[in-house]
Amino acid sequence: GPPLRLKFMSSLQGPVPGRLQSQTQCGSAGRSRSPRRPSVVTPRQAAVMPAEPSAYSDLLGPLLAAAQPGGGGGARRPVGELEAKGEVRFGEVSPDFPIAPVDEPSNRTLLENVRAPGRENPTPKSCYDLVVLGAGVGGLISCIVGKQLGLSIAMVERHYTGGDCLNTGCVPSKALLAAAKRVALVKTSSELGIILPEGPVRVDFAGVMGRVRAVRADISKHDSIKRYTEDVGVDVFTGEAAFAGPRAVSLDAGGGKKVELAFRKCVVATGAAARVIPPLKGVEHLTNGNFWNLEELPARLTVIGAGPIGLELAQAMQRLGSQVTVIDTLPRIMGKEDEAAAALVRESMERDGVVFVMSTRSLQVKRGDGGLYRAPFGLYECTVELPDGGRQVLVSEALMSSTGRVPNTKTLEVKRAGVSLADDGGIATDSMLRTANPDIFAAGDCLPGPERFTHMAEWQARVAVRNAFLDEDLDARRLLVPRATYTDPEVAAVGRTAADLRETGVEFQTFTRLVADVDRNKCDGEAQGFASLHVGRGGEILGACVCGHNAGDQISEVTLCMQHGLTVAQLAGTMHPYPTAAEVVRQAAQASVRAGIFRPSAQGVLHDLGQPSQHVNWRVAPGGFASLELDRPKALHAVNVSMAQEIGLRLLRERSVGAILMRGGSGGEAFKHFSSGGDVKSVHAALKGDPDCALPRLQLFHEYRAIEAVYRRAAEVPIVALMDGVCMGCGLGLASGARYRVATERSRLAMPECAIGIPPDAAFSFVAADLPESLGRVMAMTGKQLTGAQAFGAGLATHFVPSSSLLELEKALLATDVSGDAAAADAAVQSVLAQFDTSKQLSEEEKVALAEEERRLYAAAACTSAAALQRCLAETVESGDSPERERALATEGLKGMKKGSPFAQEVSLQLLAAARRDQGGGRPA
Repeated sequence: GPPLRLKFMSSLQGPVPGRLQSQTQCGSAGRSRSPRRPSVVTPRQAAVMPAEPSAYSDLLGPLLAAAQPGGGGGARRPVGELEAKGEVRFGEVSPDFPIAPVDEPSNRTLLENVRAPGRENPTPKSCYDLVVLGAGVGGLISCIVGKQLGLSIAMVERHYTGGDCLNTGCVPSKALLAAAKRVALVKTSSELGIILPEGPVRVDFAGVMGRVRAVRADISKHDSIKRYTEDVGVDVFTGEAAFAGPRAVSLDAGGGKKVELAFRKCVVATGAAARVIPPLKGVEHLTNGNFWNLEELPARLTVIGAGPIGLELAQAMQRLGSQVTVIDTLPRIMGKEDEAAAALVRESMERDGVVFVMSTRSLQVKRGDGGLYRAPFGLYECTVELPDGGRQVLVSEALMSSTGRVPNTKTLEVKRAGVSLADDGGIATDSMLRTANPDIFAAGDCLPGPERFTHMAEWQARVAVRNAFLDEDLDARRLLVPRATYTDPEVAAVGRTAADLRETGVEFQTFTRLVADVDRNKCDGEAQGFASLHVGRGGEILGACVCGHNAGDQISEVTLCMQHGLTVAQLAGTMHPYPTAAEVVRQAAQASVRAGIFRPSAQGVLHDLGQPSQHVNWRVAPGGFASLELDRPKALHAVNVSMAQEIGLRLLRERSVGAILMRGGSGGEAFKHFSSGGDVKSVHAALKGDPDCALPRLQLFHEYRAIEAVYRRAAEVPIVALMDGVCMGCGLGLASGARYRVATERSRLAMPECAIGIPPDAAFSFVAADLPESLGRVMAMTGKQLTGAQAFGAGLATHFVPSSSLLELEKALLATDVSGDAAAADAAVQSVLAQFDTSKQLSEEEKVALAEEERRLYAAAACTSAAALQRCLAETVESGDSPERERALATEGLKGMKKGSPFAQEVSLQLLAAARRDQGGGRPA
């Protein structure tokens, strides 16, 4: 039989790959490509833009997230405009601090890798394919991708290769947090029955910092100058870089040495530096840039700024023995993250002993004489104005500022290259990370915006280089960026927050699972935290927050789902090993599924499907002839979900019968109707009571399975359908699958669901696409009804029998012995049908009229389908739109169908595909 499952189209889209070798040569005055000037697009708008796969995705790997309703797939970070509108405000930044103490063995190893003292810069080539400014993560990855493309590359770094992540950020901070975590575990070991000697836990701070530096030195070989020169083949230059023109960089290598590097393309990845707020201007203090030079533990530490960097180091130092005070102008910590998660972090830090002074109005700082990295420390006096107008003086041996970061772009002389800066000093780009100079791109922390992550810089570098040399047109707004703060408990998130979704009016529900309710966490003694999933109407995950031990690892599972468009139900249905802490995420997803299961509408459907249908009668006569009766007379034998399930099960499981009779009405009664189709009234009622109810989808599934079962069994044994009275929609689909179809003078065959307009019923007309020739299409497109004679003439009925003879025909069929082989059974059935068939008794005039009716029907079918096809294709070609637009246009060719409905679109595509076959040949009108 014909295939009856819905087929969803997918097509590989994207730009035609560009030439790897740009036609613009070094020194050329012309532009290789006109800069694009898109309108300003907010992250929320960008999040609902379609993500088109690149032609290079299979070769180089996909980067972008699937589009999500409500903006679940987009990065939160905005993309700068090509031209800044206001005055560029460069913030005061801290200097590049040297690594210290320089005589420590680990630091000597680090410096040999990331600075290579005494090394001479290489002799520059006449022109490089790619020049990269900055050797942080963005710059290093730009070189790696460029190497994959076979490019000649130069990389310039003024300080240390590896950037903030290796030298002053991710690597040393996580090594420090590991030590602090061990201290906390030792202090709480008695909770697990481990009793240690009495007295405080002794911390060797010098030993802690020694390990931190050793870990950093060990990892540095991956980012070393030696690796990138010898293994990657990059010319690495040390010095201060500035643009000398649209395609050249001038390099100050010190000692009066000047070097100029010409390029075809350039990626700016100069990163960012710690911001210096006005009260700290001229006051020596710690930032993440020089914090790692500490040699002794300060007794007291004041941290300005309650963001991720400040909180991580504050908690670590408190656990290692400092008395830490955190001050901020905001009322709560971690203002961008889930409020409940931020509250848990604060509670945990306060248990450790951290003091918070929030909502401060002003700050004054004085520092006495003394050391910055070791005792005797210079004392700080921080005077803060409190919300009530009072003042508080905080005295400490160390002060660290973590009040944000400023892009390192001030010395680049970008105007010489035709590059613009955003208001905050970041490099202004379009969504492809291309600047106003189409040969210069940017990636990483030098871009505008408050959010700066190592992993985001890496992905942006991949986007920038691939766009520069392959013209992939990868949209950086489509990058899905997870984020994590590594306090205890950790806080990790991806996508949009609940507050953001509420603010923009997106309909969603939040499903939460507490860490304390997960068995593995109970075993481990972990009680703090939760996992929350923000779920849209269609089950799509719009955002998530995980708070707890190793939350930064657990968020990746949600990121994977959002990246590839997996629903919350698919996450819930993914088996996890037991017991694991990661089950907190799956169980949060399961809460969404459970909520659907226990809705009253779902419970009603599940109860119906769990019981045998009372409206399907199955009897087997002694000779092996089975009777399947649709016994729901008050509803014109409309097939509800339990009936459809029962029909499919009976037909496929009852394998011992030799033939099957399908009819409407209970045995012994006069025939009135076969089936008026699917149970539209129940679907309507369910949708009114619960728009998200599962009944429509289950109704469709079981109807199609029932129809498919008829087609399958009809290929094995003779099936006879008595199409008396109304035979519409699903009923017509069931009857059409029978090997022998009997019509009467009372038969009325149609596809009425097209006129109803609700999406589930529109899909029932999918059956029409598989009816003989064009006839099903004209029925679906126009709602045309056929009489029994018309159905016989058009081939939908194989026999014509007067309604008055149907009871006798039924008795004769059920009395037939079909227990022999299939061929004998089929011959016996044909013999009985021939005795009652009156179609051969038609007069010549009736035959001519029937032939004329058949010709007219097919002519109307071909004209209707061809007209819809021509209109659709004409509008598509004229507007140059995508296949998605063709779907929407095609839907307009179906009378009464709800425009834009996915079901209606699939029906229309099937009909149009058949119409194309009509135009290419087949039965003429």
